[in-house]
Amino acid sequence: MLLSLISLKAQNSFYYPYGMGKSYINSSTRMEAMGYSGSAIYDSLQVTSYNPGMWHSFNTVSLQGKLDYSSMSSSKINGNYKTTSLEGFTIKMPIGNYSGLAFGLKSLFRVNSKSIITDHVSFFDESLDFENSIIMNGGVSDFFLGAGYRVTEYLSAGLVANFLFGKYSTRIKTEGESSLYYYNKINNIKGRQLGFGLNWDVPDNYAISLYYDRNLDFKYDQIVDYHIGKDDTLDYKSIDYPSNLQIGVKKHIKPGLIATADINYSSLPNSLSQLTVLGSGKYNDAYLIGAGLEKQPSQEFNPGLLQRMYYRLGGFYRKEGFRPLEENGYGQSYTEKGVSLGLGLPFYNDYSRLDISLIYSIADGFLDSEIGKENKITINFEITSGGLWFNNALRK
Repeated sequence: MLLSLISLKAQNSFYYPYGMGKSYINSSTRMEAMGYSGSAIYDSLQVTSYNPGMWHSFNTVSLQGKLDYSSMSSSKINGNYKTTSLEGFTIKMPIGNYSGLAFGLKSLFRVNSKSIITDHVSFFDESLDFENSIIMNGGVSDFFLGAGYRVTEYLSAGLVANFLFGKYSTRIKTEGESSLYYYNKINNIKGRQLGFGLNWDVPDNYAISLYYDRNLDFKYDQIVDYHIGKDDTLDYKSIDYPSNLQIGVKKHIKPGLIATADINYSSLPNSLSQLTVLGSGKYNDAYLIGAGLEKQPSQEFNPGLLQRMYYRLGGFYRKEGFRPLEENGYGQSYTEKGVSLGLGLPFYNDYSRLDISLIYSIADGFLDSEIGKENKITINFEITSGGLWFNNALRK
């Protein structure tokens, strides 16, 4: 088999045809700059990694938005493949002195891709060449609503409800020397999840954060159009959806310098294989381990621009759960390791902030025999807009 063309547009990963996207918990740009860690760092401006245990004592009503840009190159395919996606938005607000509310919309995955795979079938002394064109469009989104409450001086807790929705379509066209066949499929997705978060924070010392979410209901239906044979429609069918566990710790090394580490673990049911498009395989559990440092702004009176900024760096390793079926059994899962750095620039009296992260990673995917080792560069931008001007706009 020869993978001869890959065209990616507004897609987070080439591997989405083999599953449903990222198996690790979504992170903020601040966390990505620290190797996907930092969930235990309380941040009154941001909704930290969507852990409701951190959603207490917000300073102001704020609006957040995040933009992701990625570039991937490989050793066996000519060209650079670039992706751009809007990751979502969040609105948060304080409720009294000890609780906060947050809601928003985030992208689980978006895909707009075309792959052309050439292959052949041998009959005795003759060979029949054919070409498969695989086109995918659509995506799945998540609307979330939750609240957090400070239980004691050190302990806070929260709940968040997630509502999944969306659809994506797949068109597979097989073209031979004198024949043409097609297979069209549309998946409609809907589901609900419930998440619970805790945070134990001893100021200027250490903190421990925990988040766990669990599927309540996840369904999909399929509409299938065949070139040959009877069309088919599958009514909504329930399957399991991944549950996630995230544990984070932080430690103040010295005033203004924080060390942080996180572990993200996802339990992936094998029923997810019903939603794959290419190939077949099975799922194992997935995980991500990250660690980083953050230099926080100076507390001096009237500091300069460079002293008012956040400086971050980190490293991470992650392993996805899908293992493709090969001739001699199941292959290896997708793995990725990388380093990251970033900046945070407060503005408007520190009620707003621009966060930037730059990530370089090397991935060993189960497609590496065809496309080689993957080198990826990802840039994330996240802006949090709050303060008096935002409150005035709401009153108007």
